[in-house]
Amino acid sequence: KNFKQVENEKIGKVEPIVKHILNYYKIIPEEIDTFSKVGENIAHYNKISVRTSKTGSETSIEFKRLEELKKKINKAKNPVDKEKVKNKLKQALANGKIDIDEYTEQIEKLKDETSSGTETFSHRNEEIHIKKLLNHYYFPTVISGNDRIKWMKHIIDTPSEIDFVNALEKHLKEKSNFFSKFDWWKFSKIDHSLDKNVRIPYIDPHNGKRNFLPDFVFWLQKENEYHILFIDPKGTEHRSYEHKVDGYRDLFIDKTKEKTKEFEFGDKKLKVHLRLATDDIAVLAEKDYYKKYWIEPNDFDIKL
Repeated sequence: KNFKQVENEKIGKVEPIVKHILNYYKIIPEEIDTFSKVGENIAHYNKISVRTSKTGSETSIEFKRLEELKKKINKAKNPVDKEKVKNKLKQALANGKIDIDEYTEQIEKLKDETSSGTETFSHRNEEIHIKKLLNHYYFPTVISGNDRIKWMKHIIDTPSEIDFVNALEKHLKEKSNFFSKFDWWKFSKIDHSLDKNVRIPYIDPHNGKRNFLPDFVFWLQKENEYHILFIDPKGTEHRSYEHKVDGYRDLFIDKTKEKTKEFEFGDKKLKVHLRLATDDIAVLAEKDYYKKYWIEPNDFDIKL
């Protein structure tokens, strides 16, 4: 049941195929040695960069607008409860601690503040959203409002990633959401070009050893149990997912019992989980061996 049948493919010379098979079995799979704290393994947030130029272009913003962007980042980082501030100002005015001029001045300043923890910066019909996301590993979280942004690097700008984060934000507004049952949790985007140590090794039949870097990692704790949950939002057309899941299973699944392996991490028990997210989950057959690893991007009813 673990073999994939390929139709309509002709076999040519046998010798290269035999050589390929022998080389495949020479590959030594990796094993889990130990787990470590994140540390510098996720570091792409230190590399978020903005390209500037004097006049601006498709690949750069005007240098003079850099200060505007910094101010928006600071506003998103320090959201203000406007209603609370207004009530304090009203009370101060009523008690004679401030006069009407100062009250009016402070109310006007309040208009420039944000209470949502979200700011938007636009450049040539492209925009980014600067957010203070709940339990995200770092700040700022910068999300593209379009597709790939040419003037800003190492942000969330892939459509599947953007859709997933939007779905996550919506889910977190629900009172009894998936994450509410944990004592503690955080998550982070994984940058494929910089966070290369946050990975699942696997064997590609055509290219040998490779590393699978899911788009997101979640750390969750409940009492003395730790869970690492990798979620990778992609379409099912990415057929290499089968080999990636196989790599995950080789390391983290006890295949004799079909249960997730349990590791020791300090005084805690640790398990590692993987889910692939896609909108077209319906194309997977019910008996598809890999279907249990797929979820819809807005479905956080995940069984660990």
